Parts: sequence; structure tokens; C-alpha cells
Amino acid sequence: MPNQELSEKDLELGDPSVGEELDIEFSAAEERRLIVYPNPTEGKVNIRLMDSPDYEVMVVGQKMSPAILTKAQGGKEVSVCLPSLGQYIVVVLEGKKVWSRIVVRQ
Repeated sequence: MPNQELSEKDLELGDPSVGEELDIEFSAAEERRLIVYPNPTEGKVNIRLMDSPDYEVMVVGQKMSPAILTKAQGGKEVSVCLPSLGQYIVVVLEGKKVWSRIVVRQ
């Protein structure tokens, strides 16, 4: 399978303007809003951002794994199947706020 590079359009998660800063530092209470379970997992991981009607999720795997992009609407939980063993980074965007977690598929 040939290497495929993701374009900017593939990675677009929201619409921040060029040069606009994202909020990645917040309180412990804000940090606890992101729930990612089970971790480690045997394949499926559930992601939920508490008290948020809409948010976007990107799951990035290892070198050859394509990024998984999805949107949660109406405050629903998102379930993502991780295709192969290894570590994944879960990135959640809500407006300009960014959360991240590492998830292990074993």
C-alpha cells in the first residue's frame, strides 16, 4: 500500500483563523470534562466531552495508520474502533479549546 499524505483539508477540524491561538491550558475541572475509556482497550474506545453540545474528535495512530476524524453532535458519546495494536493520540476540539489523551490498543 503506498504512503498517503494527509492534506490540510483532511486535517481540518474546525475553522480557526491563521495565527489564532488555541486554548490548551485550563483548570483541573476543565481537564476532567474529557472522558476516554477503556484505556487500555482491545479495539473500541469511547470518547465524551462533558457539558458540550458539539465537539470534534481526531484519533491519530502510528506512522501507517490513517487519522480518524469524527464530529459529536448533541453532546453524544463517540465510539472509535482502533484498527491495530499500538498507541493512539485522541485530540478533542471544542471551539478554541483542545484536549488530548493517549490511548493504548493491546
